[in-house]
Amino acid sequence: MSTSDQIIRAERDARYYTRFWFIAAGAFVFMLLCIYDGAVKWPAQHERFVVYTELSENQRGGEWESVAAERGWPLEPPAKDRSPAEINGQFVFAGICLAVVLALMVFILRSRGRWMQADGAQITTSWGETVAYDAVEEIDKRKWEKKGLAYIRHSTGSDDGGPKRFVLDDFKFVRKPTDAILYQMEQAVGVEKITGGAPEQDLAAKAADAVDGDGSDSAAVAEAT
Repeated sequence: MSTSDQIIRAERDARYYTRFWFIAAGAFVFMLLCIYDGAVKWPAQHERFVVYTELSENQRGGEWESVAAERGWPLEPPAKDRSPAEINGQFVFAGICLAVVLALMVFILRSRGRWMQADGAQITTSWGETVAYDAVEEIDKRKWEKKGLAYIRHSTGSDDGGPKRFVLDDFKFVRKPTDAILYQMEQAVGVEKITGGAPEQDLAAKAADAVDGDGSDSAAVAEAT
């Protein structure tokens, strides 16, 4: 079966979303630190500072160590106050971090199970979008080489015939089958509709050009096709 009429399926690339798990984990840790500072550390620091200031203003600074020892505080005088506004600000930061964590988790979980598939005549996706090759008007490849993004302008299912945009992204989806889908589309619609970049090579040519040496890249290309 030639590339032009075979079924090619590209699944989401879990490696792309790994970075967002790390960002969410970092935001979650920072949220916990903000809550600890706002609920425990900074109120205690504020209390110590208030007591120390009152003793100093009443000429009783020498009593600080005994007062601190009695209350189980560090004997060193507090160097900085934490105002109520600063303390409340930590809870605001915690709330922002929580919103970031939730947004990232929704983004990651919604991506699970996503795929797109080409059959020689159209692209279909797990989220219900379809791109018919005979409705493709332009393949914009200005960002393909550096960012793996190709913008497909098409009129599939458009009530008014106006253009829609579909994005091929070989970072969010496994690269080799995504590249194969783009190659198949280009061969079907004609290279004259490509703007901002050169046509894709046949995957067999890509495998031949690979400088892997051990055949692993060629095997991966064969598996994608």
